[in-house]
Amino acid sequence: MISQRKLLRKSLRKARRAHERDQKDLQKLGLRLCTGCDYCTETQALSTRKPKTASETPRRHPRPPELLPRSTSRHNLENRVFEATVTINPRDVALSEAKKETELRAEPGRLVYWTDASYKHLTHTGGIGICHFPSASPWIPSFWRVNLTRKSHVFETYAIAKELELALHQYQEREIKDAPAIVYVYSDCVTALEYFAQFRRSLSELSRLPYGKELVGSGIIAANHLIASNVEVELRYVPGHAVIDGNMKAHWAAWKGAG
Repeated sequence: MISQRKLLRKSLRKARRAHERDQKDLQKLGLRLCTGCDYCTETQALSTRKPKTASETPRRHPRPPELLPRSTSRHNLENRVFEATVTINPRDVALSEAKKETELRAEPGRLVYWTDASYKHLTHTGGIGICHFPSASPWIPSFWRVNLTRKSHVFETYAIAKELELALHQYQEREIKDAPAIVYVYSDCVTALEYFAQFRRSLSELSRLPYGKELVGSGIIAANHLIASNVEVELRYVPGHAVIDGNMKAHWAAWKGAG
């Protein structure tokens, strides 16, 4: 039911607009305009009101965390799929491959990343962590706080996408002779990897993720750019909490990102 106050405001708006139309008609006919009534004063006040700046304008929805510019993600995802390989081996096989990865650490031409996510129920904060090591260099951890959801597999999906962006950035910074030929991403979340396996067929599942096109779509675009540059990109499953060095360091980075 419409309140009395709303009806009054509506009638005042109609009267003011009618008065403005009358003023325009008088101006066309070259007659003297009305300048002393309440409607004229109100119209003048509205026309001279200072417009709100971007900082003063309230936002209806929180912005996604700043990972990379997202202005062209939606456009670049049209008629595309995820072109990288997704491998989810049985636990024993995956564990064996992950252990061998440490032996190949100093091998040139490879970029190997370990991703993980963490959510702290006491503080209701989440974080994603990425750990990688350049050839014969110390571990380099990176972490970000993400508070868009409470579902761990969504955090894990964000972490994989962010890693793909980071891989593209590092590839573009290197000289041609030092550019990697292989990029491997290890994740202990089967559900997140299954999302990317579905993205190989269609990107329709992106709509099920909060800010999916903005946050995950940019990672898909990065992976496709790497593949177009003749770089092999593969997502691999690694069993969690299996004392794998890279997975443990990624877990620590995600925990730190959650605060």
